[in-house]
Amino acid sequence: MRGSILLFSFLVCTANLQAQKQLPDVQVRTMAGQSFAIQDILEEGQPVILSFWASWCKPCHRELNAFQDNLGQWQERFGVKVVAVTIDTRRQLARAKSIAATQGWDFLFLSDQENTLKNALNFPAIPQTYLVQPDGTILFESSGYVTGAEKKIEEKLVEMTNG
Repeated sequence: MRGSILLFSFLVCTANLQAQKQLPDVQVRTMAGQSFAIQDILEEGQPVILSFWASWCKPCHRELNAFQDNLGQWQERFGVKVVAVTIDTRRQLARAKSIAATQGWDFLFLSDQENTLKNALNFPAIPQTYLVQPDGTILFESSGYVTGAEKKIEEKLVEMTNG
């Protein structure tokens, strides 16, 4: 019996350790084309919403619009920042820049045109969103977007900040 309890405890601890995904240490680009270490988004000690999108992805646009609608409140309440990473190719990047400007999204925009970060995080489709703690631990991830899904991110921000 005691051995079973120890084995169960070990398995639970192992599962919890595996669930703790870290933001990888890879390079992406700014929208102007300069190399950028993704770890640098953590410099200010804030929680980060890291959202992958593309110019052609309508659900991505809806998600980023929802983030923009909540951004002021989230910044005031949780000190969060939003980083939007486009997976558009080099040829599509001008369109992504134009959409971001037209929509008035107030985020840090980065480009992962070679899919380095996407591959490191190993997800299949967009929109893909992560809530990253200031130490780089990924607390929550979400695939796809349906109206109201940003409320789950807000719940996780409350948990993270006890706010």
